[in-house]
Amino acid sequence: MSHRQLGQRIVSVKPITVPAPGRGIDLQVKVTAPMSGRNLPVIVFSHGNAWSLDAYEPLVDRWAAAGFLVVQPTHLDSRRNAIGWDDPRFATIWRVRISDLHAILDGLGDILAQAGGLEARVDRERIAVVGHSWGAQTAGAILGARVLDADGVPGEDFSHPAVSAAR
Repeated sequence: MSHRQLGQRIVSVKPITVPAPGRGIDLQVKVTAPMSGRNLPVIVFSHGNAWSLDAYEPLVDRWAAAGFLVVQPTHLDSRRNAIGWDDPRFATIWRVRISDLHAILDGLGDILAQAGGLEARVDRERIAVVGHSWGAQTAGAILGARVLDADGVPGEDFSHPAVSAAR
């Protein structure tokens, strides 16, 4: 059976803690991958507001069954972290989400090693960042999308060189 055929067995490993200093709450991820296959492209999936690494399971399982390795963080805005409007981090959660994806991309080898030695099975030249809702905005920032200020000057560039595709 080809590793690209749908219907193949998959495996998920969670939680894996990723170093993310200054966050106040551990950054945890879930890795989902086909049980066989090599040169797997990687998808880093950023959830929508208030969700977590446990969300979007049917979609992530479908991607893994199709031959992708998927990494899902739980961003700071997740309901499970119970961060309210009065939390000093609230106003900068959008930046923390971007930092989360940078931490994942920078620490991908260690994350995959903790997921059972998957680092030998991925294609580091094919990494995509994908998101839903607020996650799509976060993914866009990783690809270099920038906000223009009132004078038309682009804001900070949060792009990451490891990413070769997005959706």
